[in-house]
Amino acid sequence: MKRNVIALVAAALSAPPSLCLANELSYDFIQLSLAYTSFQDTPSPTRGFDLDLKKSMNERAFFYGAFGTGSVSTVFGGVEVADLLVGAGFGVGYHRPVYKKIDLVSTVEIYQIDIQPGALPVSLNAFSLGAGLRGKINKKAEGNLFASYAKVREVFTYSLDLQLDYPLNRRLLVSGGIDLLNLRAFSVGLRSNF
Repeated sequence: MKRNVIALVAAALSAPPSLCLANELSYDFIQLSLAYTSFQDTPSPTRGFDLDLKKSMNERAFFYGAFGTGSVSTVFGGVEVADLLVGAGFGVGYHRPVYKKIDLVSTVEIYQIDIQPGALPVSLNAFSLGAGLRGKINKKAEGNLFASYAKVREVFTYSLDLQLDYPLNRRLLVSGGIDLLNLRAFSVGLRSNF
């Protein structure tokens, strides 16, 4: 999987520049989402909110910033303890058209996750690479298929996210996404283009 993600990033950087970018995709937006994740090896799901910001730096590159908070309950010594998760990150992305109304997108991101259990807080640094396709499905709806690889300490995670966005008006879109590798990880939210 790591090699596939790296190959997608390389392809995004080497795609021919002669393709037209008149695909009506905005890389300037803010999005608020409600996220839910449940893993097989944890007794309870993680629920929280994510706030994402993308801002174009030029015709091909964009800045990415994210903040998220959530909670998860774990059982410790027979007692259920609620942990608070807080994470923030930033990164850069690059997009190139590969077909009419379809972009190949690659990202690099670093972030920090703070876990604040009842006792000792824990802080984790993470690094992520991602690549995928983003495009118009029809005249209104947008879709993303995005593969990512992340390293948190010595643990590696992979995801394959599918996201659909549908406009409510010219600037506001409703968004929904699911991780195809973990069908119990999904989000719903609102996105505002600016």
